[in-house]
Parts: sequence; C-alpha cells; structure tokens
Amino acid sequence: MKHFALGLVAAASLLAGTAQAQQSIVVGHSLSPTSHYGLGAQAFIDTLTEVSGGAFTGEQAPAGQLGGERDMIEGLQIGSLDVVITS
Repeated sequence: MKHFALGLVAAASLLAGTAQAQQSIVVGHSLSPTSHYGLGAQAFIDTLTEVSGGAFTGEQAPAGQLGGERDMIEGLQIGSLDVVITS
C-alpha cells in the first residue's frame, strides 16, 4: 500500500505541469488481472482518473504482456513504460 500511495503522489505531481489534453498511462505487471497486482493496478488507474478529473486514464498490461519484470523495469528506465508493479 505504501508503494501505491507513493505512486499516486508521483502521478499527482505530474498533473501540476500538464495541459488539459487527456493522457493514457500503462501499468505493467507480471500477474493476472485478478491478482493482487492486478487489483492494485486497477485501483491506481481508477484513483488517478478520478483525482485528475479525467485528464489521465490508464490500462493494465498484465501477465507479462510487456515482458518479464526485468524487461519492464528497463522499459520504465528508458521511458517506454509508465508504471511497473514488481516483486
């Protein structure tokens, strides 16, 4: 839960410098959409959409769709992925 709150704070800080155009984020993780990772990712997306007034939307990339955890972390580092939930 601490990581979720930190992620939400980081995402909210992005809102301060963002124009009104809607932006979509991708939350990658290695488990199913019904797992604790999937439920947390969906809660993050729903909360971010609500807090931003719809300026941000999101979708999950579950079950390793974007590669393994190492691949997703590297994608996060180079900017090709927005949010990653890892073990």
